[in-house]
Amino acid sequence: MVPSDQGAYIYEVGIQEGGMSATDFRTAMQSPQLDQNQKMMKFREFFGSINASVYNFIGKRLSGS
Repeated sequence: MVPSDQGAYIYEVGIQEGGMSATDFRTAMQSPQLDQNQKMMKFREFFGSINASVYNFIGKRLSGS
């Protein structure tokens, strides 16, 4: 924890090398070149596990439905 000038605290988090950005995740989930299994693997890579309801929610939002 590092005190800030406003009297609050800031929690510093290290940078993860080689991680996936949110832009990379959205691009992969919207890609017509990836099949459902490949998209699920990208989802797991980004979130760490598969939650079917979250996966379906994000899929619908990114497809414009």
